[in-house]
Amino acid sequence: MTSENPIPESNPTPHGEQEKDWWDRWKPLVEIVGIALLAVYTAYTLKMYRANKQSADAARDAAVAAKQSADTQEDSFQLERRRAEDQEEAICRLGTDGMAALDHVGHVRVVNSGKSKARNLDAHVDTFLADAITLKKLRDLGSVDISTSELGNNQSLDRGINLPLTAHDWQNLADTNQVIIDSGHIRYENGFGRVVDEPFCDGWWYFRTPEDKLNPIQGRGTECGQIPQNVAGVRKQKVPR
Repeated sequence: MTSENPIPESNPTPHGEQEKDWWDRWKPLVEIVGIALLAVYTAYTLKMYRANKQSADAARDAAVAAKQSADTQEDSFQLERRRAEDQEEAICRLGTDGMAALDHVGHVRVVNSGKSKARNLDAHVDTFLADAITLKKLRDLGSVDISTSELGNNQSLDRGINLPLTAHDWQNLADTNQVIIDSGHIRYENGFGRVVDEPFCDGWWYFRTPEDKLNPIQGRGTECGQIPQNVAGVRKQKVPR
């Protein structure tokens, strides 16, 4: 009999097992490298973000500073221009001259008391009889227009206006029952490109002064808002205030 030595059986490692062993050995290193790369990328991204933000903030701050500087210069320019305008502009006033008692001619005047020429001046006045207390219009008496392309400093324009006042009207005026109202507006360019447009309202009220033989009826002029108070005082005291 021959004896046979048994051949030991080999247990080959499957191919999949080998790959698994390789990955198990290298996986921690790969993960560490990945984490490191991610950290580097994140740091780089944050650095770029901060740099871009700082650049944007600097540009924004520069723009804000430039706008503030421009606004300051514009405000300074406008302030100086306004100061010059306040000192040098044309200043036009519309006014009326009161009539002597029993007269029938009124006068409207425009005066430029400023230092510059007024341009494109236009003024209009309506004259009417009104109730002395309520200032309600009772009857139109007439109107006048004044216009000119230029009105120099310390110059004036006058216009007369004929008023159809009857003896009965003068009785009511002398008894302080009625007043004469001049109402209108004035518009002009003040020499600095600014258009001035202002309303106007003056009134004339009369009262009797029998003790004055030369002027038994006298009159006063004032702005319309003060007429009722003045008339009430005359009616109460029977003398001018």
